[in-house]
Amino acid sequence: MQSPDFSKDIALVTGATGGIGKSICNALASLGCSVVVNYFSNDKKAEDLAEHIKSAYSTKAITVKADMRDYGQSSNAPTKQVRALHAEVLKQLGPPTILVNNAGSALRKYRLQSIEDVSLEEFETSWRINCGSQFLLTQLCMPTMREVGYGRVIFISTLHGLIHWLAANYAKDGITVNGVAPALIGNTEIAFPSNMQRRVPVQRLGKPEEIAETILWMVKTSYVTNKIVGVDGGMYPQ
Repeated sequence: MQSPDFSKDIALVTGATGGIGKSICNALASLGCSVVVNYFSNDKKAEDLAEHIKSAYSTKAITVKADMRDYGQSSNAPTKQVRALHAEVLKQLGPPTILVNNAGSALRKYRLQSIEDVSLEEFETSWRINCGSQFLLTQLCMPTMREVGYGRVIFISTLHGLIHWLAANYAKDGITVNGVAPALIGNTEIAFPSNMQRRVPVQRLGKPEEIAETILWMVKTSYVTNKIVGVDGGMYPQ
């Protein structure tokens, strides 16, 4: 069977400079996709990743800085970095055909505390990154995906309701919508206790590359949609 041609695909990966994001970018570039490296603060990491992609895979790669908390209350809002991110991708490369909503924020300092200890401001910041910005960016990318009859939208989260609704409504337009729910992934910004891997059925932490492999499967298949795949070493039964 002939392999699909992804050389015309434009892949937008948010939160691309972390361990998982970097692996996703490299995996998509290996298919021949042009890659948009979205990042929040580390200019050097983003530029280094883009340069590596261009030299290693001979494909296009650009960096676009954007704070995923900042999308404004309307299309006319004075501060709207998420909208500006999409506009910059259109300007430099064209409309994304693959969107990987990877940017995320955890309430790390409150992880083991009660809900009363989490401030509304902290929750709202997390929500804007994990939900609001992902909704808006998907909304911005959908029209051109529908127009060409092709698209891949992937959430690195557990936004079950949004994923199911989008998948049901856009399957007829050739657009698949799936989610990846990673857990206990090593070599990322989150440090796990040394004994954590003993709690995982496969007896080890996951690798960022294993998230990327799942993304590639979702990109390549056109018959799998409306699914959330747990990449967690069997930690959480589906």
